[in-house]
Amino acid sequence: MSTSIKIENLSKSYTRGQRVLEPLNLEIGAGELFFLLGPSGCGKSTLLRILAGLVEPDGGRIWFNGEEVGNLAPEDRRAAMMFQSYALWPHMTVYENVAFGLKVAGVDRGAIRRRVLDALELVRLSGYENRRIPSLSGGQQQRVALARAIVVEPAVLLLDEPLSNLDARLRDEMRMEIRRIARERNLTTIYVTHDRSEALALADRMAVLNNGRVVQLGTPRELYGNPVNRFAAEFLGDANIIKGKVTGTGVAETVLGELHFSGDGEIGGEVELMFRPESVEIVGATGGNVFPARIVSTLYAGGFSTCSAESSGVELKLTLPGADEPPSGEILLHVPEAGLKLLKE
Repeated sequence: MSTSIKIENLSKSYTRGQRVLEPLNLEIGAGELFFLLGPSGCGKSTLLRILAGLVEPDGGRIWFNGEEVGNLAPEDRRAAMMFQSYALWPHMTVYENVAFGLKVAGVDRGAIRRRVLDALELVRLSGYENRRIPSLSGGQQQRVALARAIVVEPAVLLLDEPLSNLDARLRDEMRMEIRRIARERNLTTIYVTHDRSEALALADRMAVLNNGRVVQLGTPRELYGNPVNRFAAEFLGDANIIKGKVTGTGVAETVLGELHFSGDGEIGGEVELMFRPESVEIVGATGGNVFPARIVSTLYAGGFSTCSAESSGVELKLTLPGADEPPSGEILLHVPEAGLKLLKE
């Protein structure tokens, strides 16, 4: 059975009254692949360690499937944690590393063997039982650490930046492996990262944290497409942000001219409008939400090009699809109303 998690008013301070987590509330569904995303020092790893029972909070309560676990020892919570460093024992074989937690728990030898071999098959390391850790690649070591975490059949799997030590190709490969394993086992998984591409690619839902607070909560599409403020907009991806004054319902006057946007604002009020680089299109005639710009530089990236442009003294980022050479010089750009979002905070 998968495990639901409820966190209520959880807080943590370290020396000199430094608040790492403000009173924080979250609910994570059973079997959900949930991401905690934010910059270094935002409190995401501290939250993960509190859930594991490795750090004592200042206050707040935690429930797993309706059972309060705040007073339980780490081994009684059935929350397995995989660390960024993997924390593997180099003098042990792959089999011995994966079996270690089961031996400590007093599981009989036959059951240990069955469960270790099953876990190694799940992470696609069958046949590696007798290999020593130093002989493995980084990706293989990561799989061993993952097998060691899941072999104890945890109620919750906690992953603390598990892919940060891998190269780009292995990160891409292991992202899909983690998602596959979480799906196959219907395992509630909380994944800490500062890498937005990991979160956007893998998460069922995610929370963006900053200064110990949840800035925004939702699915990757919701957060990327409708960020609540400048921090969320810029942390989740490249963002063009334009200041303006609301002159009517869904209309603002900006340095780029009159722009119609998605959302509402107080007439006469100052606002910030955001659009993603891929929301922009080059057009051949003037019209609504169309403004002149000049291409400053272009980088070819395979099936698309990323461009820097300038319009009315504002620097803009553009993503233009297609493998053909993008235009240069003076152009007209159009941002659809649906792609122009009002930042509310």
